[in-house]
Amino acid sequence: MRAAPLDWRVAAREADGKEQQRAEGEAETATKGCTVTPPLAVDYDLLLLADCVWLDELVEPLVATLERLTGGAPAQAPLVLMAYQSRSRQTDAALFARLARRFTVAEDAEGARRSALVSDKVRLYQLRRRAAAGV
Repeated sequence: MRAAPLDWRVAAREADGKEQQRAEGEAETATKGCTVTPPLAVDYDLLLLADCVWLDELVEPLVATLERLTGGAPAQAPLVLMAYQSRSRQTDAALFARLARRFTVAEDAEGARRSALVSDKVRLYQLRRRAAAGV
């Protein structure tokens, strides 16, 4: 098993060609002044997300990164498990509308009930990549 952190704001900008890559494949974020190495060229079986979106402007970079990480055939795409706490109805609507374009989204209420670690405010979701339109 291998786990790797990912700054998806950087990864999304790279996917859009807005970040310049260093020779070693690193990207520098001007806003934080730090360097991360996005592990986007690796195949994953499972992606775990927790507490990733609380502002509207975070929705698009997150979903764009998920699309990139789950690209390819939907049958081979990794399962995405997302722990999500609502902080704004507007952000909720933007996130789930944007996810619905490329993913099936199902609340995992059973899994949440089994876990003593999940707050009543947090919902668990399973996301699976949809086939591209016209395919």
